Amino acid sequence: MPFGSRKAWAWPPNAKNAWVWPPDAGPGSAANPGQKPPLPAAAVAAWHSEITCTPAAWVDYIGSRSVPGVNTPVVAADPGFFKGRVVAQTDEGAIRNWVNRALPAFGTIGQRPWIFVVGRYRAVTTLSPLATWGSTVSGNDGLYINAPALAIVAQFNGNTGFSFPGPNPIDTKAHRFKTFLDGTNANLIVDYAAYTTPSAAALSYNWTAMAMGTLASTAGIGYEASASLAYVLICSSKPSAAEEAALDAWAASYWGVPDSPPLPAAIHSWWSGSHGMTPANAFDQQPTGITLPGASILAADLPIVGVDASAFNGQPVGQGNRNAYWQQASLVTLMNTNDRPWLYVVCRMTGLLPGQQRVCGLGNNFIGLGELSVSAGSPGRWQMDSFNGSWNVTGPVADALAHRIKSWTAGTVANLSVDDVLSTATIPNAGIQTGVTSIAMFAGAIPNNPAAANIALFMICKSKPTAAEEAALDAWVKAFYGLP
Repeated sequence: MPFGSRKAWAWPPNAKNAWVWPPDAGPGSAANPGQKPPLPAAAVAAWHSEITCTPAAWVDYIGSRSVPGVNTPVVAADPGFFKGRVVAQTDEGAIRNWVNRALPAFGTIGQRPWIFVVGRYRAVTTLSPLATWGSTVSGNDGLYINAPALAIVAQFNGNTGFSFPGPNPIDTKAHRFKTFLDGTNANLIVDYAAYTTPSAAALSYNWTAMAMGTLASTAGIGYEASASLAYVLICSSKPSAAEEAALDAWAASYWGVPDSPPLPAAIHSWWSGSHGMTPANAFDQQPTGITLPGASILAADLPIVGVDASAFNGQPVGQGNRNAYWQQASLVTLMNTNDRPWLYVVCRMTGLLPGQQRVCGLGNNFIGLGELSVSAGSPGRWQMDSFNGSWNVTGPVADALAHRIKSWTAGTVANLSVDDVLSTATIPNAGIQTGVTSIAMFAGAIPNNPAAANIALFMICKSKPTAAEEAALDAWVKAFYGLP
């Protein structure tokens, strides 16, 4: 057979994520995602861990295909993952799983199916099946961990078919997996990373077996996995781009998967409440590895990392209070004269108080070089101070809602976008006029004028992303953080 800190997981983060059964009945908005996703037209079967899922049996809510439990698998929350929602949990040591090897065909010869899985390995061990589908005797298509590389593997056409690896090694994070045949390639996509091998194949046998945490065929005895599964969807063919995008948005909104953004090619650094922010330090998630130590203006205080019950879809965020901030002022020069960085911030003000409040930005020990702030005056407005110290762009009136904010320069025009409302200013020079050696959140880069604000995501790119990259980032932010 081929195998190829403190992050504040407080529960419940807010009322809509409380353990109510069921949370709701159907598709919803990004700010209040529905329990069920919008199904592609080609959907054949779907197993949802909150819908007809018990230790005794897990039933497909499209076609009522029942997959019995073996040795009483667990249906419960997996702390720290899937937004605290109930998931189906298999266990390698106790041989707990769900499997049915006598189903009516749900994949047939000649088809090129598309499968969508939201789940994670709780332990990474060799030859561990996450979810598989096939036939009693000859088939074990699906997702495995191979040996000895510990990579996630996609397999097609059973024991006489082929497999190929994805991430090496796989980890214990929650992921969104897609695997499919398209007539040109066999494909495996893990979150944003795509892995392919050339193949014009279609299904060579009918799928009549389904398994979670073990193999679909009778050869599966002895091959088990310790895994958590939230959702498994099987389609007879690849969905349209719009259908796939809707599924992706639902997975990010409802399950919080993936919990990291799609990164533009020009990425320099990024921080989020789910990745890198702790009270003592905010750790850059890029190889640049910039650490922003926590500090305070007047007293021994540090930023908080926790859930904001008023916004951000129950996800953890960094929280400043006009005293505590993150800042590093002795960096090796990050950007040089005439560089044109692009800043992306997901944040909200928690106190609209007198005086200027600097939310985050770049600079050096003498001057800010691109700082997002709320201006002094009444009413205070969103403002981006210059990338060269001699101008600013003033945008909409600031409020206490969560926003997507971007700032960049193009030619002699400076741009500030607040939820796609664009404000511009003509400037003498679009590029940075001196090197960047300081980065801060909740204060100016010097630092000064700290802000009462919550930051969910702060991203610095070396240049403006492509339109497609920017659209993908916006889509994820809207879904994951529940922004309009």
